[in-house]
Amino acid sequence: MLKKQGFRILHTSDWHLGNTLKDKDRTEEFESFLTWVLDALKEEQVDALLVSGDIFDVANPSHRIQEIYYRFLANLAKSNCSQVVIIAGNHDSGLLLDAPKNLLSTISIYVVGNVVKGDLSGEMIELKNKDGGIEMIVCAVPYLKEAALRDVCPKEVDRDIAKLVVEGTRAHYHAVYDLALQKKEELGNPEIPIVAMGHLFAANVSGGKDEGIRDVVGNLGLIDVDVFPDGFDYVALGHIHRAQKIGGLNHIRYCGAPLLMGFDEIGQKRIVHIVDFPKGESCIVEKLEVPSFQEFVRISGDLFTIQKELSLLREKKSNAFVEIIYNGEEFISNLSYRLKEDLEEVTFIVVRLVNKSDSMLGVYLDEDVKDLSEMREEEVFLKLLQSKEIPEEQCQELLEAFREIITAEDDEEAV
Repeated sequence: MLKKQGFRILHTSDWHLGNTLKDKDRTEEFESFLTWVLDALKEEQVDALLVSGDIFDVANPSHRIQEIYYRFLANLAKSNCSQVVIIAGNHDSGLLLDAPKNLLSTISIYVVGNVVKGDLSGEMIELKNKDGGIEMIVCAVPYLKEAALRDVCPKEVDRDIAKLVVEGTRAHYHAVYDLALQKKEELGNPEIPIVAMGHLFAANVSGGKDEGIRDVVGNLGLIDVDVFPDGFDYVALGHIHRAQKIGGLNHIRYCGAPLLMGFDEIGQKRIVHIVDFPKGESCIVEKLEVPSFQEFVRISGDLFTIQKELSLLREKKSNAFVEIIYNGEEFISNLSYRLKEDLEEVTFIVVRLVNKSDSMLGVYLDEDVKDLSEMREEEVFLKLLQSKEIPEEQCQELLEAFREIITAEDDEEAV
């Protein structure tokens, strides 16, 4: 267990519950992760859980996935960490998340799915200690859609989408922060930390956009750290799948996605942030690594290399999700057939099969031919058939059919 110093939160985001890889179900993986979260909250003596958006992978998750989510919240309410703040991300339906918010708030689970026009008080959450005293104020700002941005921006920026995103985000955070600061002054306790939550694409992130990110408004990459008021003690961000500081600042961070969302993320450690708030001091951020609940394997190379790697996976009876990328020099038009025996009765799951041969021209041109425009249509088609190793008899049948199509098109143009 990490040494605890003051009020402690666990910052996580981008669960993407319900995500599938080419229709491959990941329900067991999500359940394992949520069980791990419950155990981590207990082991690390966490006082509050903050989830910064993209709870679900799609706006209308299945009933099964919603059941997993609500069962987790029910178990959380019975744990030592009974305070939760959840905001919507761009993948979430704010309406769906908000539907049970009044009921959930009675058990200290606070959800902010949508911005309420003209009333930002619902985005200011008070977290308390066991004696009922306020320990932290959270400015829980959900993913800001265009309508919410326009509500707080002067009309002169309406037509400049990039400026609307920056200035709208700035104005919104300052408005909610002012409410939190006013509450803090009313309480007369200057040591109460104010924490912000957000789901956005900040400038200068490493690794660029991650798989699955969908921008709805403008260029979210324009949002810099100066949009956040200086008074925030910690800013818990979501939307980027790789954990990192923003602007080199210790207190403004993405925690990243806890599970791999694609094969491009192989090798990246998955973490959550444990953040302590000692009285009157700066926050202390520690990384807690999330264990792997599902192996991801990417195999690339020529046919021999791929078959060798598949044999090794078979021998160890791997349950991995596997991506196969053929990039050998030999042109192979029927990769799945060539690997048929290698993939029979295996325990691993091939999620994606990429044949780089398919990205080639598809025909082998003579060295003296520099451009397809120098070849007759029939000649190009015949070379394509030959490159695909079509039997001679079938080639003749396809060639006759091709000639009929060309003739028919010529007749239509002549009318």
